[in-house]
Amino acid sequence: LAMFLSIFVLLSFSRSHREVDVWDDGDDGEEGKSFCNPVVAQDAPDPGVTWAKDAWYMVTTGQGPDGGAFDIRRSPDLVSWQAIGSIFPQGSRPKWSDNTDYWAPEIHHVNGRFNAYFTARNEKGVLSVGVATSDKVEGPYVDAGQPLVTDPVGTIDPTFFRDEDLDAQYLIWKVDANSVGKQSTIKIREVDDKGMAFVENSVEVDLIRSDLPWEGMVIEAPWMVKRNGEYYLLYSGNCYANERYGVGVARSASIYGPYKKAAAPILQQSAPDPSASVRKFAGPGHCSVVQGKRDMIMVYHAWRADKLGGAPGRMVMVDRVEWGADGWPIVGNSCTPTCETQPPLTSTSSVPRCLEPSRCYIIPQFGVLGAGNEFRVYSGRQAGGTVSLESVKKPGCFLRHRSGIIYLEPSDFSPLFDADASWSALPGLTSGTAASFSLRSVNYPDNWVTVRGTGLEACSIYDKSFKPADADFLVEPKA
Repeated sequence: LAMFLSIFVLLSFSRSHREVDVWDDGDDGEEGKSFCNPVVAQDAPDPGVTWAKDAWYMVTTGQGPDGGAFDIRRSPDLVSWQAIGSIFPQGSRPKWSDNTDYWAPEIHHVNGRFNAYFTARNEKGVLSVGVATSDKVEGPYVDAGQPLVTDPVGTIDPTFFRDEDLDAQYLIWKVDANSVGKQSTIKIREVDDKGMAFVENSVEVDLIRSDLPWEGMVIEAPWMVKRNGEYYLLYSGNCYANERYGVGVARSASIYGPYKKAAAPILQQSAPDPSASVRKFAGPGHCSVVQGKRDMIMVYHAWRADKLGGAPGRMVMVDRVEWGADGWPIVGNSCTPTCETQPPLTSTSSVPRCLEPSRCYIIPQFGVLGAGNEFRVYSGRQAGGTVSLESVKKPGCFLRHRSGIIYLEPSDFSPLFDADASWSALPGLTSGTAASFSLRSVNYPDNWVTVRGTGLEACSIYDKSFKPADADFLVEPKA
C-alpha cells in the first residue's frame, strides 16, 4: 500500500502525468547525497531536462563538446552531470538555419520517440523554432528540414506539453516582440501525435503577455506543469543579463486560459551584490520543473553575482519547489537561489519561507509605525509569491507604501491599495537567510522597506544612500 501511495503522489504531480517525467523509484545509490549550487559550474544556459530510461538528460544552449550545437548531459540524480554529446554534432546542423544563435533546446518523449525542440535563425536571420527527432534520447537526431514556427519578429524558447486528461499535446513558445519594442507574448498550439506538425485547423492562442512591473516588457522560457487539475505556466521575465531576471508563474483551470499571474516572481535575486558576499547568484531563470522522488525540482540557470554578464557564464542550479496553502509555488530559499549545502533530493525537505501566512510575528523595527510591533501575515492581497502584513493592535490596517512612505492603513479595497500592501518577503539583505527578512514592493520592484530616521520608507535599492542593513528586519514568531 505504501508503495502504491508513493507512486500515486508522483504521478499526480508530474508535468503531464507521463512516465518519463517521474524519477524512477529504484535504489537511491549516489542519488542520496547532499549538494550545493551550482551543480554545473560552467556556462550552460537554458537547461531543458527530461527523464528517460534510467537517468536524467539535460540539453543547454551553445556548442557541445564535439563542436556541434546543444550539449547533452546525463545524470543519475540531477546533481552530477556528464557531457555525452550534442543534438547536432559538428557538420549536422539544420540546413535551413544560418548557423548562428542556437538557443533554448529541450528534449521530450513523444509517442515512443524523442523530439528535440530548439531555436535557430533561418536563412534570413530570423529566429525560428525547429524540431528534430530520434529513437534514442542520446541521438542521433534528424532535423525536420524546415522550421516548425516562424514570425517576422522572431520565435524562441519552445516547450512541449502533453495532457493525458485531454489526450492532447501542445507546443508552447515565445513571440520575440520585445526585440522590436513591443510586448512579448507566450503562445500555444496543439500538435499532432508525433509532435512534428500542428493539428489541422488548430489555431495559435495567446496565453500571457508581459504586463507586470518586474517583467520589464520581457517574458520568455515557458514551461507547463499540471497540478491538482490546474495548469501552471512558468516563465522568466526581464533581461536575462541582469539581477532583475527571475521566474514567474501564471495559473488557469483551462489549458488555453485565461491565466492569472503571480504578482511577484517565485524565484528571483533582485538585490545586487557585486562582491557576492551574501547573495552568491544573480539573474536566476529559464527553468525546467520535474518530479523528483519526494519533491518537485526546478532546474535553472544563474550567474555568479560578482560576474554578472561575464565568465563563467550562466551556471546550472537545482532547487526544491513547494506549494503554499494558496496554491502558489515557492522555490529555493524563500523564492531565492539556495547558496548553502542542501539535503539529498531523495529526501523530503521543506522550502524555507520568510513570514509564513496565517502566523503572527513580532517585528521590533516596525514599532515606529505607532501600533505596536506585532503583525499577522496573510497571503498577499495581490496573490502569488507575496505576503500582506496586518497590525494586530489595529485590525484591518495593513502595511502599505504611498508616495515613498510606509503607513498602516485600512483597506479601501482598490486594486492600488492591494498592490501597495503586497510584498515579496525575501531573505534578509545582510543575513541571506530566513532568520531575518527584507520586503520588496510588488508594484515598484526596485523599492524595499527601509528604516529612515524615525520612520519607514520605500527606497530604491539603486539609490546611493540605500544601506542593506536598514532594509533587513529581525523577526520573532509569536507562539
